[in-house]
Amino acid sequence: MLFLGVGPIVNQIILKTSSLLPEYEMIAFSSNLSIGKTSYPILSYNRLSEIQFDDSAVFVVGWRESPSEHSIFAESRELVLEATAHRPTFLISSASVYGNTTNPATELSPASPINAHGRSRLDLEKWARRHTQVRGIFRVANVYGDFQLPGIVDKIIGHMKSSQKDSDFEIQGAPEHVRDFVPLNFVSQVISELVWHGAKNPSADEVLVNVSSGLATTLADVAELAKKFSGLSFKFSNLDPSEVIAKNILSPLKLQELLGIRQLPTHRDLEAYLKYSFE
Repeated sequence: MLFLGVGPIVNQIILKTSSLLPEYEMIAFSSNLSIGKTSYPILSYNRLSEIQFDDSAVFVVGWRESPSEHSIFAESRELVLEATAHRPTFLISSASVYGNTTNPATELSPASPINAHGRSRLDLEKWARRHTQVRGIFRVANVYGDFQLPGIVDKIIGHMKSSQKDSDFEIQGAPEHVRDFVPLNFVSQVISELVWHGAKNPSADEVLVNVSSGLATTLADVAELAKKFSGLSFKFSNLDPSEVIAKNILSPLKLQELLGIRQLPTHRDLEAYLKYSFE
């Protein structure tokens, strides 16, 4: 199995997912796959052509940039195309492709990204459908679970652990902005199960699925919890409203049906994670 990824959130998801699929050999292909003190086999893009893949190879792909941009993806596009052609491929995408959501977005909801992040993820989904044998596309909500991650929850924890912990923390967005938070361990677990089932059923149709909790949490809620456990003070930044998602909630119903999940992540999981991190 080849894991393609750029960016700390995607890298963490890939690393966690690979650990749950021991029957596959992991080859990590990434520009910055380095988490903590754990070492992983890293393959730079100019060495991808050295690997011989058989027809049973499975690929889990996640990229920060659009395939049309000049990036590590653009530099290695032909090699990635050669490696993934006619082989099961799974793509880690993002909730940001939906843009603002009035009600929890289902997989049938229109993709209406309002910022560069969402547009690049949607571009990548389209690229993957055109050029690879896609088995699954996973639109992942706001991930938390490791203070090295760039999501708002882990940024707060990282700030507390830094030398600037005595200064106010600035949250990008407004207090009333709403997000759907989901823990890293849950994301990796469900993606590993979806990948395993998809790889074992090569004739199956593509699965587009939201990986989310379906719960609405305001940025004010996050700030209040973090202040409760850390004593930090917070301020909110005024960003361009045309680029900032005010509300983004995903429906997890299809995920529950596919995997028979009875217990989804709850607000208590987020609270417990913050409490543990600040103890």
